[in-house]
Amino acid sequence: MAATAPTSTDCVMYLKCEETSGLVAYDATSLENDATISGVGFESTGIVDDCFDLDGVNDFIRTAATTDILAESGSISLWVNPDAVAIGDRVFDQRTTSYLTARFTSTGGLLLRVYDDEGYHDINATLSTGSWQHLVLTWNTSEIRVYVNGSSVDSDTGFSGLNTDAQDTGVNFGCPRDSLSTSTYFYDGLMDEICIFKVALTADNVTYLYNSGSPGSDQQYPFSGSTATDKHALYAGCNF
Repeated sequence: MAATAPTSTDCVMYLKCEETSGLVAYDATSLENDATISGVGFESTGIVDDCFDLDGVNDFIRTAATTDILAESGSISLWVNPDAVAIGDRVFDQRTTSYLTARFTSTGGLLLRVYDDEGYHDINATLSTGSWQHLVLTWNTSEIRVYVNGSSVDSDTGFSGLNTDAQDTGVNFGCPRDSLSTSTYFYDGLMDEICIFKVALTADNVTYLYNSGSPGSDQQYPFSGSTATDKHALYAGCNF
C-alpha cells in the first residue's frame, strides 16, 4: 500500500535548493517565504537534482521572520549530508530564542530541543557523515517526534504546542539563532529539499517524503512535475 502524501496546502515553505547563484533561496509555494542565503556553495549532487553546500565556517540559510513559518503545531523536513560534525553545530535553530533547535552534541549525536510554554523537551537522533539522510521533526499539542530515513527514532509526550514566543518567527538552517550566528556553531555539509509545514506530519506522510527522495523511487518529491516556470509558481492542489 502506497504511503500518503502530505497535503500541499499544509506546506508553508519549500526550498528546492536548486539555485546556482545569488543570495536568495526561492520558496516554491504560493506564500513566497523566500530565504536569504549567505556564503553557500551550489552543488549538483543533491538528493533531488542540485543542493546547497555549507562550509561550517559562516554559511547559512535564513528564513524571514514571518507569521507564515512557525505555528503551535508543525514539522520541519530536510535532507542532510554532513561532511563533519562538531559539538554545538546547528542543523537548524529558531531565529530569536532557540526555542526550536537541532544541534550536534557529540560525533553523530543530534539533540532536538523544543520549548512549549512550560519549558523544554529533548529528543535525540543520530546522523552519520558522508551520506544523505532524511531528517524530520514534528510537534503538536501532545508530543514532539523525530524521524530519520522514514523511521521514528525518538519522541516525548506531554508537549503542549510550540512556545508562544517562538511562533510567528523564522528559522536559521546551518547556523544558530541570530544573536550567535556571527560567531560559531555552523553546519558543515550539504542540505536539500527544505520544507516547513503548519501541521505535524503523520508517520505515513514522512514515509512518503522519504521514499520520494530515495534512489529509484517513482514518486515525485514535493511540487515537482509542475509545468509552471515562475519561481513563485502556485502549486495549490498539487499533492506531494
